[in-house]
Amino acid sequence: MFDILKNPFKDLETEYVRLNTLERLGVYIKPVEISIGNRLKNVIKNGNTFMQGNIICSYLQSEIWKEKCSKNPNKLLIPFFLYFDDYETNNALGSHAGKKKLGAVYISFGSCFPSEFSSSLNYIFLALLFNSIDRKELGNKIIFKELISEINFLQNNGIDVQIENNNYTIYFSLALILGDNLGLHSILGYTESFMANFPCRFCKCSKLECNYSLKQDNNKLRNKENYSRDLSIDNLSLTGIYEACVWNEIGGFHATDNYSVVIMHDILEGVCSYDISEILFEFIINLKYFSLSTLNSRIQYFDYGPIEGQNRPQYITSDHLKKK
Repeated sequence: MFDILKNPFKDLETEYVRLNTLERLGVYIKPVEISIGNRLKNVIKNGNTFMQGNIICSYLQSEIWKEKCSKNPNKLLIPFFLYFDDYETNNALGSHAGKKKLGAVYISFGSCFPSEFSSSLNYIFLALLFNSIDRKELGNKIIFKELISEINFLQNNGIDVQIENNNYTIYFSLALILGDNLGLHSILGYTESFMANFPCRFCKCSKLECNYSLKQDNNKLRNKENYSRDLSIDNLSLTGIYEACVWNEIGGFHATDNYSVVIMHDILEGVCSYDISEILFEFIINLKYFSLSTLNSRIQYFDYGPIEGQNRPQYITSDHLKKK
């Protein structure tokens, strides 16, 4: 009796055993799952978060990364991103703006780090700092030569680490070069004028076609073949390329595969403001789906949460609406 009382749950260590025992005693009824509909759900798989469905929410899910892994089957390969931008060290709006401008390149590991670390400043590293005037005068090749050499070393030789008495060689692969449109065009060798005949780094559509095209023409997308032909033409106005991309010297990287865009510049501060004004004008003035007062009420009482509560949009006046 005392032995039993010392450890009364000896044979009930796991939840599985406990539930089976309670069911056998007739005091537990298993729940029955009833399907009432469907929704998208985030799933944790191998430490990464994936959205069910066909939505790509990580570079690790892209075909480009899968292709790189297939070409390096026996390597422990970690992708990293380069981010480039110029910034003013003095007053950016003053009369001497540009006199003390520096170019900075940072390295981050967003795709392979847990989400709580991916945007932390502790895991974003300064890789290169240079005078922006020097890049304009000396060119990309000289400015980025040493960094490209370091990247090729990390990609081809890797680094040796020891974890729990086990030795590993870790290789690093340049995934994407990030930045705003002007920054990317300037260091990838494309035209820096978006009024040029061929202003896009993704396709070979002319300026006129870009203004009026509604659908993507796959036949005009840039690729390694037509990129090589454009280089041989050596004419900026006919190709939109002013020099061979220096980053193509990195194994496995090519400028035409650098599918990097910035939602803030292209959408939120770009076409979105034009589109939403036209949409609201049509919905409120012409189609009368809802009133302007209803829209402003929604803006006022929407739950923006604790972070964005002080950053809510301003009310829209009838004058704003009519002027789009």
